[in-house]
Amino acid sequence: YRLSLLLLHSRPLATLIAMAILMEGRVLWGFFAGMEIGLYQVLLLAVLYSFASYQHSGAPRWLRLWLGATCLLVLVRPEGSFLAGFAIVVFVGWRWFQTGGRRGGQSMRRFFLRREWLLISLPVVIWLAQWIALYIATGESTPNGLRVKSHLYQPDQTLTGILAPSLKFYRDMVFAHFPWLFRVSLRHLIVIVFFAGVVGWCRREILRRRPGPWCLMSLWFFGGLAIQSVVLNAAYHHGRYQMNYTFIFWLLFIAGIHGTLRMLRIGAELARGMTGAVVGLLLVMMGNTVVIYSRHFGKDCRAIRDQHVAMGRRVAELVPPDAAVGVNDAGAISYVGKRYVYDVFGLTTNVASHWRHDGQACLWEQVIYLDPTAPPRRPDYFAIYPEWYPAILELGFLEELARVRIPEPNICGSNTKA
Repeated sequence: YRLSLLLLHSRPLATLIAMAILMEGRVLWGFFAGMEIGLYQVLLLAVLYSFASYQHSGAPRWLRLWLGATCLLVLVRPEGSFLAGFAIVVFVGWRWFQTGGRRGGQSMRRFFLRREWLLISLPVVIWLAQWIALYIATGESTPNGLRVKSHLYQPDQTLTGILAPSLKFYRDMVFAHFPWLFRVSLRHLIVIVFFAGVVGWCRREILRRRPGPWCLMSLWFFGGLAIQSVVLNAAYHHGRYQMNYTFIFWLLFIAGIHGTLRMLRIGAELARGMTGAVVGLLLVMMGNTVVIYSRHFGKDCRAIRDQHVAMGRRVAELVPPDAAVGVNDAGAISYVGKRYVYDVFGLTTNVASHWRHDGQACLWEQVIYLDPTAPPRRPDYFAIYPEWYPAILELGFLEELARVRIPEPNICGSNTKA
């Protein structure tokens, strides 16, 4: 609300934007799910709000807040490094125009001798430190999550094999994902107005030689989705990787309606009233998403309780305390089961991420040669989705001790774990 008020100078429009975000059931699901989604969105908002406030007032405290939020953005998610980079680019561009934006000696000296450069470089230093720490701890230059989930690490991958699904995913995200509720025809109309908002407000900043929050939001939305489409083109868990861009979409969409009406030389009060009428109608239609995703949230919690927590209790009951358990989902089973866990999927066990895309035969062959006493330990038992790993069951040397079945998998990978 405060960011919208600072950018649009209109309490009614700021209220509509805040309501649109709160009426997005997916966003509320992301906050209540306990993942990093809520923290990530708060950091994005903090970067935007502190940047806009610093441009407006020049108070040093806003620069410090911008710096802190940008540094944390690097640490919260892998793509946060790219979004922090976009924030630095826009900040530097704004400062460059402030010094005259010329190649004259005096202007260049004023630009490069600013003390702010030491502050701006801090997110880059943190990113490098994180990368070095990751390499020292794991011997890898990329996190396990990327190695396991990204199609970039699949064997025999080609440039065409990477670009084709990436471009399709990017097109689907830009033209169809936001907002998800409405029919295709209405959704395309909404996207057109969204584009008008992007072009109109960014053009305004650039013509004033003052790149700011609008340019940064556009870079985040289009550039961030492009990077994600190449690195991790997946929409797991109700599109949780895309939820971070929802508030940007609604802010630019509602600002786009207002900006388009103003370009048609409609008076400010009438333009705000017409914008409020259109968005109010959309909000009424969106109200059902809160109900839909509250039900999703309840079903997801129930599925985890009835499958993962239940299997963790079976592990605690049936598996000796000093045994190692191979799992394909290390969360609740590891916490409730209180046994050493080897993640065959590769997210929490470093060496397993190397074999994730090499086929089940390679995966189980490597497991056989693991040391049973020193980490990563060879699993003595398994708690996995049987249909994910049919090859190990066909070998015939495993005895089933317990099986947990739920009617609907919902957020789980399968309805059966054994």
